[in-house]
Formats: sequence, structure tokens, C-alpha cells
Amino acid sequence: MPRALHKCPACGGRLMATTLYCEDCHIEVRGEFERSRLAELSVEQEDFVLKFLAVRGSLKEMERIMGVSYPTVRARLDDILYSLGLRAEGIDEIDQDEKRQAILDDLEAGRIGTQEAVELLRKLKAGD
Repeated sequence: MPRALHKCPACGGRLMATTLYCEDCHIEVRGEFERSRLAELSVEQEDFVLKFLAVRGSLKEMERIMGVSYPTVRARLDDILYSLGLRAEGIDEIDQDEKRQAILDDLEAGRIGTQEAVELLRKLKAGD
């Protein structure tokens, strides 16, 4: 089953759920339903969160299973926090230059692709 859209494909605005449907009894419920903030995450971000929960929040374990550096794991987590509106001042304990270098090191080592490196660097710059 395809994943529900969370942004309008025409204008990029936030979509609102207005109908819920039961597959068993075929009842439809109409209204305006608030969606979980977690539903706003991309597939990749959701995958990260599920792995993060499975390892009980261990960034070191995430580093091991994902095969990327600690700062890259932190950058991905920071990206998710930002997406959820949970990123606060002072949350970054790792220097921005160190994060940039870690992303470039992961790219050079082949642990992440070019597109992912570009996205991480853009998000890191937006946080400056």
C-alpha cells in the first residue's frame, strides 16, 4: 500500500485527512483529523527512528549498524528533530565544522551517497 502524502503535490501545502475508511465493515468516517507529527517524516527518517528505537537510542549502535560516522548519525537525528519541530538551541554538541568533515569523510569512504551528502550539508548549513 502506498504511503499517504503529507504535502499537496500542487502547492506544497499541508494535507489534512478528512475521511477514514474501515476495510472490514466498509464504514467511512468524515471530519477533520489531526495527523501525528511522526506521519510527516520521510520514509528514510521513519526508518532511522525505528532503528533508533530498536537499539534503545544508542547513537554508537546506530553508527555501527548504519556503517556511518557518529557525526553523520547525529546529523540525521538532528534533521529528524528539526523536521518534528523539536530542535532547540544548544542541542548540537558537535561543532558544525566537525559535522561537515564527517559527512565528507563518509562520502569519500562510500558510506553515504552524493545526494545524501548534499542533503545533509544543506540541512547543516540551514541550521547555522
